[in-house]
Amino acid sequence: LKIASWAALALGSIYLIVVHLVPALSDQMAELIPPEAEIAMGEEMVDDFARLLSRFEDPNFCSTPDGDRALAAMVAQFDAGDEVYIPLTVRVLDNKMINAFALPGGQIVLFKGLIDAADTPEEIAGVLAHELGHVVNRDPTRLTLRAAGSAGLLGLLLGDFPGAGVSVALSEALLRSGYRREAEAAADDYANAALSAQGLPTKPFAGFFRKLEKKVGETPEILSHLSTHPDLGGRAEKAERADQIGDKPFTPVISDQQWVALQAICG
Repeated sequence: LKIASWAALALGSIYLIVVHLVPALSDQMAELIPPEAEIAMGEEMVDDFARLLSRFEDPNFCSTPDGDRALAAMVAQFDAGDEVYIPLTVRVLDNKMINAFALPGGQIVLFKGLIDAADTPEEIAGVLAHELGHVVNRDPTRLTLRAAGSAGLLGLLLGDFPGAGVSVALSEALLRSGYRREAEAAADDYANAALSAQGLPTKPFAGFFRKLEKKVGETPEILSHLSTHPDLGGRAEKAERADQIGDKPFTPVISDQQWVALQAICG
């Protein structure tokens, strides 16, 4: 009976640590991770993550001089202000999925399939701003800390990223994880506000949701690998309500020439 009691207490303690303590500590400690440690973590993880999403093939990050300049011009529209606390690294992965993801350390990856599916650069700008919202709110870092567990939490807090082997394990764990709906809603709010602040309409972002809803239905992994998204129709309505441009003219997020270059960035 004593052994059974101690075993039950041990299992109960493990449950409390895994289910309650580690997530709570992760949320608190995400704000305390040194920027250099977070950057190292993201740089270590991004290739592993892309490889997993590419079914273990070596990932091909697209690059052309004109395409890189076009992407940089789009990123520059949003990469400003004190809220962007860390340098951004935004790349395009040669993958047909309609997808994008953000990792710790300001790492944002857009998929070629996402660019191919868009009719206007403002649609891509909305997705980029959404992922930037996750970066600003440190959502990828919180998820990574939860996946790292209590030992990894302490190491990352002290600026010691565990290394390549652990990077693969963390990447796999993140693929099985998901943002909370509150985090998704906050990232959407950030995107709509960021677009409006740049004098851009949010209706193209809403239209992209509508397009995806018709094409693939309510499939959860649409814009981000890490989330169980709210319904696409509801997100589209929210973006439509946030629009401050309407039928008024606006300056495109990038020029027509830059948009063509971005569409051709993977050759």
